[in-house]
Amino acid sequence: MSLVVLSIAEREVGPRFEACALDRSRIGRLESRLADLVGRGAFVEAVVLSTCARTELYLAVTQFHAAVEQSVKVLAEGLGVPRPVVEELATVHFGTGALRHLYRVAAGMESAIVGESEIVAQVKDASARARRLRLARGELTHVFDRALEVAKDVRSSTQLGHGSASVVTVASELALAGEVGAAVGVVGTGALGSEVARVLSERGAKVTVLTRRQDILANPPEGWRVRHLTELPRVLEEVDAVVLATTTDRALLEPSMLPPQRSVRIVDLCRPRGADPALASLQGVRIVDLDEVNAQVVSQLSKRREALTDAELIIERALGEDVVLLRAGELNPTLARLYQRAESIRQAELERGLRRVGDDERARAALEELSRRLVSKLLHTPASVLREHAAADDLGVLLASLRTLFEL
Repeated sequence: MSLVVLSIAEREVGPRFEACALDRSRIGRLESRLADLVGRGAFVEAVVLSTCARTELYLAVTQFHAAVEQSVKVLAEGLGVPRPVVEELATVHFGTGALRHLYRVAAGMESAIVGESEIVAQVKDASARARRLRLARGELTHVFDRALEVAKDVRSSTQLGHGSASVVTVASELALAGEVGAAVGVVGTGALGSEVARVLSERGAKVTVLTRRQDILANPPEGWRVRHLTELPRVLEEVDAVVLATTTDRALLEPSMLPPQRSVRIVDLCRPRGADPALASLQGVRIVDLDEVNAQVVSQLSKRREALTDAELIIERALGEDVVLLRAGELNPTLARLYQRAESIRQAELERGLRRVGDDERARAALEELSRRLVSKLLHTPASVLREHAAADDLGVLLASLRTLFEL
């Protein structure tokens, strides 16, 4: 298996990320397009990872260059943006670099808030969703399982998760504002929204969760008060604060929804933003967006940054153990396909030659032996070189070139 990652991260592209953030409709388009390609094109498996600050495709591929071309096109179509936008903003990781990137992402080392814990659930959910949709069923799911193991090792062995420097905990604190038993509405039942609701409940808040999901409306989780999202204006009459923690392509909360003179705290964790900026001009309304949440936790991150060196060592040690397996998974199938292709060509040409020599058994045997020797000698050197590079960083590039040259 060759691993390719196409990544667009807010910390790398800044405000331009908003055009590439994945909402529900974009994720649906992207997964639908991937379903058409997995197993038919250069993709063998695929996982879509979407967070408030990260849009990524993880792909098990057979041909590197073709896979990158197709993935850029698919991501542009899923996002509904021109292809040049994706080409400009996306970073491509391949082979060992892709594996290292996934391990760092899962451990929270690539997050805007270093060491934040929400990413673990998001990585786990991305893998589970790919399995349900049959976008990933084999080696790629094992890679994600291993990434979660490495992330757990990093968190248990270092101070990377020190303190409460996470979007969830800070958002919960801002929503409560020190009030005991405050009433809080939470919009969203994904990984982020569910975690916010859980933390608020644990801290004594009276939580109302708003969602469109029929499964949750029909069977609310124990301890949850659940309402349909269309009831948000009514819920706003009852709560002290509301946390927006869902994917959206438009404003969910507008000034017309608030009762006159209503004081309410709004914590907006959406990307794109879920609260109309005009709300900030209303008396008694305070809006805190994701940027402000991130800013408030920066001061808590010194110990986490100090732990990065220890975390790096754990990641590299894990890579040293796992890359051999990843490379064997790339090398052996590629060599097998190379020999199979050579054998099919040999058989086809041999049949053509045998028709010319008729029933001369000695001539037929000589042609058979000659064709076998030619294939063996021609493939011996490239196969030996590839095996010598099994532990080298350039193996992935060599395999990709081989697959392209021989159309494997």
